[in-house]
Amino acid sequence: MAELESTEAQYHRLFQRSPAGIYRTTVDGRILDCNDACAKIFGFDSREEFLASTALERFTDTDKRRAWVAALRQHGTLSNFEACLQRRDGTPIWTLESCTILEAPDGASSVIEGTLIDITERKRVEAELQLAKEGAESASRAKSEFLANMSHEIRTPMNGIIGMTELVLDTDLTLDQRESLETVRASAESLLSILNDILDFSKVEAGKIELESVALSIRDVVSDALRPLALAADQKGLELITEVHPNVPSGIIGDPVRVRQVLGNLVANAIKFTDTGHVLVQVYEDARQGDRTSLRFSITDTGIGIPVEKHDTIFEAFRQADGSTTRRFGGTGLGLTISSTLVELMGGRIWVESGAGGGSTFQFTLEGVVADVPDTERHEPLLADLPVLVIDDNAVNRRILYEQLTRWQMKPTAVEGGQAALDALSAAALAGNPFVLVLLDANMPGLDGFAVAEEMARRSELAGATIMMLTSAGQYGDAARCRELNISAYLTKPIKQANLLEAICRVLEHGAATAPVVRSPLAVPGATRVKVLLAEDNLVNRRVAVGLLTKRGHDVTVAGNGIEALAAFDREHFDVVLMDVQMPEMGGVEATAIIREREQRTGQHMRIVALTAHAMTGDRERYLAAGMDGYLAKPIDRLELFAAVESGLATAQAPPAAPVHVFDEAEMLQRLGGDRELKNEVIRLFLEDCPTQMRAISIALHQQDPVALRAAAHTLKGSAGNLVAAGVVDAARALELAGAERTLEGTRDALLRLESEVEQLMTVLKAAARVT
Repeated sequence: MAELESTEAQYHRLFQRSPAGIYRTTVDGRILDCNDACAKIFGFDSREEFLASTALERFTDTDKRRAWVAALRQHGTLSNFEACLQRRDGTPIWTLESCTILEAPDGASSVIEGTLIDITERKRVEAELQLAKEGAESASRAKSEFLANMSHEIRTPMNGIIGMTELVLDTDLTLDQRESLETVRASAESLLSILNDILDFSKVEAGKIELESVALSIRDVVSDALRPLALAADQKGLELITEVHPNVPSGIIGDPVRVRQVLGNLVANAIKFTDTGHVLVQVYEDARQGDRTSLRFSITDTGIGIPVEKHDTIFEAFRQADGSTTRRFGGTGLGLTISSTLVELMGGRIWVESGAGGGSTFQFTLEGVVADVPDTERHEPLLADLPVLVIDDNAVNRRILYEQLTRWQMKPTAVEGGQAALDALSAAALAGNPFVLVLLDANMPGLDGFAVAEEMARRSELAGATIMMLTSAGQYGDAARCRELNISAYLTKPIKQANLLEAICRVLEHGAATAPVVRSPLAVPGATRVKVLLAEDNLVNRRVAVGLLTKRGHDVTVAGNGIEALAAFDREHFDVVLMDVQMPEMGGVEATAIIREREQRTGQHMRIVALTAHAMTGDRERYLAAGMDGYLAKPIDRLELFAAVESGLATAQAPPAAPVHVFDEAEMLQRLGGDRELKNEVIRLFLEDCPTQMRAISIALHQQDPVALRAAAHTLKGSAGNLVAAGVVDAARALELAGAERTLEGTRDALLRLESEVEQLMTVLKAAARVT
């Protein structure tokens, strides 16, 4: 008995001293017992006062309580559930409870026992955090909108500056005028580069950068990234050299745009911080396991170098190794930060090896699945054992050219200067084994390339070789000098390996050819004239586009808004429409929707290219989803403008072929290495599989299943990509994006567009299958 009393006393002490509220009630809400902590939670001074109270809503017989009791009887125990109750004074209180029902045989005398703690303060903090989160999200949206608007506002006048400068530079100017305008253009492009850095950094901060997964050619990516930087390197007297090692696969699955961006940032930095010497870009394969490869990109310069203690900080935003370099070299300090983030997103790593004054080597890795990208190199039998003389004062360039020629089974000899070249040519001629081909660097100390070519032309015993001139950047008048000296080809460094081999084969097969002009005029002799409808409300943008296109030889009709564009569209036929997105009265998206609706009845398709000063993530996809076939960001690059306008010319001259946006058979055949049997097999497989994929897309939309929609659209996009069917690819991409973002509103129009594109493609493919 004493032991029982001791246990009860101990239980009573625990009951009263517990920091959590403890209670016992009947199922109809009558309070049987509670501890002091429970009473204080509800605003009472003592447990006795609480037990005497009948005003607590928490324990009255309400519908809410009956539902709670029913759930408790069903499960026996309810754990850690939150409830919003009231204190004695009517103020709200949040509690976290756990309770158990002790059922009696008669049911009516069942007892509920439970514990609760006051979490009102925690809920208050959570509410404040939620408000702060919503405020931050609102601020982020406002920031994104601000950046988009700023992009538009800055790019519009920049379009005028760069575009009008391009037009004036294409006229006859004095040397001083040309130098001044080149400075204007360079300054404008520098400002545009800074704007792009800031926009990209905002995407990095917001986590809005998305990566694409497509088959990319390693050699094409390197070449495309370096080509725009060749002039900057030449202006500083630097050699820009590339070397893709033979064991590197032709392609991998990845994002070509982002790989080019990283390479471009690193090479531009190398050029910026190097005054003499060279910048060398190399690509290695570090390892391969099965179908996966690990590639390493290396960018080495002979510049100012980076102290070891600064190696980590240079990858931080707005930081450079030496703050004074910002004033000397310019830039935002964001390029390396963006590059580092992109490399990490692509599953690689980036680092630097350098010392003060000793040059730098930036390296980054990429891992991915090996892709079967067709090798465009021609390995011609006529090259075997061909004696070639390589003349270049840069040792790295000589080595790379020597190894490339050797790989193509040629017999190269490499010398470092003009006089050494003349000596080698003379010795070979005397030995009865003259050089058939000479690769001659234009820019060398002492005797430069043109001086060597002049001497070769003057001396009859040296006059038989085919000369190809290699230059870092062309100067005005170079093309005429090449023609005078019978130089067969004139190539600009860095030279893509496939392009070099193609040029060698061409000049050896056909003899001396007209040297390409380094500064090409806008007009292309014999090119097909394109009828262009330009819908643009900004007078400066309109003047730039009209000037570029008319000088190119095309016919342009101008409309100031979407309504005028539709009226012009009704009056006459056009080959392509350039549609500004933002215009008064009716914008480009609305006008495009009306055109596409009309085409549903006619079965025709007009190529429409969006023009916009916005350059934010998702803009391209949004315009393609609206029914547009292409996208040009302002300031408009003239080469991109010409490509957009003229992309259908080749097929337009051959009626049996499909429009490029439907099916680019020539491009597909080139990608497949000219294998027509393989092309026909790919077409057959697509014809069989496409209906299945379209059914999967329709079912996913009917069931409102974004995951299934994304998967089915992605599969169809990849299949159409193999056919170079741009219309289906773009339409499928819009649905894939909708699935990825789980925004299925408006997908009906996107599906209608896809069905229309697929129908056109299937018709063309079936006709092609019958022909072949």
